Amino acid sequence: MVTFLCKAVGLSQSDEDTYIDIREHWAKKWIAAAVSQNIIDDGLTFRPDDAITRQEAVEMLCRALGLSPDTLNETPFCDITADSGYSTRAFKEYLMLGSVKDNERYFYPLSVLKRSEAAAIIVNLLDYKSDIESFKAQKKAILDKQEKETPTTQKIQQKEVIVSTAEELIKQIGSNKRILLKPGTYNLSSIKQLDNGDKTVTWKQVDDGKELNLNSIHNLTIEGMNNQIAEIKVNPMQWEG
Repeated sequence: MVTFLCKAVGLSQSDEDTYIDIREHWAKKWIAAAVSQNIIDDGLTFRPDDAITRQEAVEMLCRALGLSPDTLNETPFCDITADSGYSTRAFKEYLMLGSVKDNERYFYPLSVLKRSEAAAIIVNLLDYKSDIESFKAQKKAILDKQEKETPTTQKIQQKEVIVSTAEELIKQIGSNKRILLKPGTYNLSSIKQLDNGDKTVTWKQVDDGKELNLNSIHNLTIEGMNNQIAEIKVNPMQWEG
């Protein structure tokens, strides 16, 4: 798996000295390359011929793509109670979706990764690197169809946050959130209209200003607190002529 990941992300073999149990192993230079790029952690032993689990695979996949673990949102998988960050991020990016059984989504983190699953991961990685937006759109369509045919009963819990300014509102936008607005006016024209790091919130230049775009965000609620009035507004463009 390590060798395939290194090749898929375009790494070269490394001569660095790493684990003591890979010095005579055929894949030692690929393993060293993975260590140098933080795909796997350095240490004393690696056990290169041991099978890996799905949990280990998802961590390597995300790290190979430079994706940080999602520690803010609840896991979509009913069988993960700890170390859910990487599997949650992989689900958000449509890279590893698990499987549905009895209307619940499972990841099987401790199961040994099958060859067919490893192959699917590498294909997803290559397609993701080639065109992220197209990949996510295609996978989302497949996932939405599956949800209609076999809906999961597990509801992903929303993280509740309270905001009082337009800046805080935009900063908090994300999946699986319930944003509560304190009473007042939230003027989006008065803030720095910048894209966020993962491009889920972007601003597109249009004829009459900038257009706010939300990408690949789900399970988001924005509402006023205690039925009090909170107004979201933008300033109209002033045309001269």
